[in-house]
Amino acid sequence: NKGDEYNQFDYSLKAKYSGLTEYYKGLIKLRKAHPAFRMNTSDQVKKNLRFLDSPAGTLSYSLSNRENGENSKLIVVLINASDSKVTFKLPDEREWTIIADGEKAGEVIGKFTGADAVVEGKTLMVLKNN
Repeated sequence: NKGDEYNQFDYSLKAKYSGLTEYYKGLIKLRKAHPAFRMNTSDQVKKNLRFLDSPAGTLSYSLSNRENGENSKLIVVLINASDSKVTFKLPDEREWTIIADGEKAGEVIGKFTGADAVVEGKTLMVLKNN
């Protein structure tokens, strides 16, 4: 039985990967702050999740869920699995707040107004619109 060998927690890696640890903490903070990421039923998901057109090697979707207490009108998640940066078409031109990118998550990173978002390769971006 090698369960302990594979499932152990190596605390020495925490310092080595402190940036990644902080990023994951930010993602958890983001999930806690936005009820749209915590829908409880398949009906809520069907009603509030919309996949968006996106280039090859990417995935994008929008979330809305005012009935679950979400305060943002729309949240958009843009995932770029390709090696190079990609421009995503957003649902429409609005003022967007970036709440996660490839380096930070769970806080306001920046704002812009537009219908396009550029996401670097092998990373993601999460936007909200109030």
